[in-house]
Amino acid sequence: ERIFEYGSASSQKINYKTELQEKYAKTHSVVYTITDVEGPEHDCVYTARVEVGDSLVAYGTGRSKKEAEQDAARRILEMDLG
Repeated sequence: ERIFEYGSASSQKINYKTELQEKYAKTHSVVYTITDVEGPEHDCVYTARVEVGDSLVAYGTGRSKKEAEQDAARRILEMDLG
């Protein structure tokens, strides 16, 4: 079993979307949606929503769609650890 500290500096190399997919894909659907884009085109901030099954939902933000989805996945994983 792998153990991660999601808030640590070493976590920068973790692909949270992959971790989330590996953890839940066999039992739940994992769906990402970009819900908002704010700011000028050259400096926008994306908001992503990730939904795992019917019960887990989290939002994340980032300077790219990928970064926002990674942040949302990280937040789901942190909620699950709590």
